[in-house]
Amino acid sequence: MSSPMTPHLSARAKLHAAAAPEALPCRQDEFNEIQLALENMLVSETGGCIYVSGTPGTGKTAAVRSVVRFLKEYYGFRFVEINGMKITQPTHAYEMLWEAISGQYAGATHALRFLDDEFTHPEIITRPVVVLMDELDQLVTKSQDVMYNFFNWPTMPNSKLIVIAIANIMDLPERTLSNKISSRLGLIRIQFAGYTHKQLQTIIEERLKGIPGNIVLPEAIEFASRKVASVTGDARRALEICRRAVELAEIETVPLRRPAEEDDDEDKLVQVSPVAKTAHKVTIAHVRKAINEATSSPTMQYIPTMSIVCKIILVALLRQIRISGVAENTLESVLGVIDRQMRNFEGLVQYERELYGPMRDSANSSSDQTTTTFSLGTLKTSDGCILGTALRPGDKAVHTMRGFQRGLAELVESGILFQQQSRSERHCKVRLNISESDVRTALREDPEVGMFVRE
Repeated sequence: MSSPMTPHLSARAKLHAAAAPEALPCRQDEFNEIQLALENMLVSETGGCIYVSGTPGTGKTAAVRSVVRFLKEYYGFRFVEINGMKITQPTHAYEMLWEAISGQYAGATHALRFLDDEFTHPEIITRPVVVLMDELDQLVTKSQDVMYNFFNWPTMPNSKLIVIAIANIMDLPERTLSNKISSRLGLIRIQFAGYTHKQLQTIIEERLKGIPGNIVLPEAIEFASRKVASVTGDARRALEICRRAVELAEIETVPLRRPAEEDDDEDKLVQVSPVAKTAHKVTIAHVRKAINEATSSPTMQYIPTMSIVCKIILVALLRQIRISGVAENTLESVLGVIDRQMRNFEGLVQYERELYGPMRDSANSSSDQTTTTFSLGTLKTSDGCILGTALRPGDKAVHTMRGFQRGLAELVESGILFQQQSRSERHCKVRLNISESDVRTALREDPEVGMFVRE
């Protein structure tokens, strides 16, 4: 017999980040903007692009899906969702779009040709097609042809293709496409700001409406909201923290059964302390414990203990992600960030001193003066390729990739970093296997590199 749905179970179910809310609070303005833009295109039966951007957990995808569900009742359009995280190759997006339009499957190469023909001479498309391209940065390719095609097809004469692209970076098209191309795409841009603590409070309270007993105290909701808003404004993180806090309160509330060999009577339960019997409401203490757990995972505990070079690689990768707007970047670009922005970092200089010993400057070879100036301009790969920029005048210290290879290997083996295999080390791509917010949280107060994370 199934156990009854207790207030704690109901709260956990409603606080799950994947649970679809009946309404999307605190995003009515953005909802209206998306609805107006999409409805205008549907009414006029013209193509167009809507570009939605904002940091993770700010309700972008949920808002777009809500608009699509609402308008689908009034307009007979086809809808296809393409998530960059769920397809193995960016070109598979062609296959998905062609199958949604024609009902027939074709490989990426053939699908691209069919789509080009269709948008040049429309024959199959008799009603509008709305494409949601989520995690757009994952569809970036070396030639940028996938992003260009999906943004270009809606601009073709008589096109009825409407593309709604979602990404974390506001100017991703400008960063990845040439200015000449991006300027003529005519994107309608809608920006989602991070949630404030008041908005996070409202979102959590809306989720908990109708649950008997008011098991989550208002001060606990406010505490969780303020903590998350001060770091990321990520609604998913706030919901997960509150959900875990409910679990912790539930554990204290539910009495434990005796061991099976002693449990002769089903009603015999282990004595529960009066505190445990009354500790059914979620308090600030439960939220604080849930936050500590979230920031004390094995990975987040491990990151601060890593070598200085590992931390520097992570910080540089975070900066490069912010610069490029995409999650996957070349090792050369990451090392370039270190060379430009962290060249004189004392921790890095000390690491080099310990690894290689002091380097004597040939310009002062007659004296006892030594130089510890760090320059990535002299980093060499095992096959002799030079990484970074040229040496500055007077720099004679020659470093190898040995230290950075060790750091990369440690990050890859620990599962924090993914490194793509490549013939050339300088062009191999790296990306995080954990969330950026987790890395920032783990290193934010680090005495060695925290200053670079907080900038």
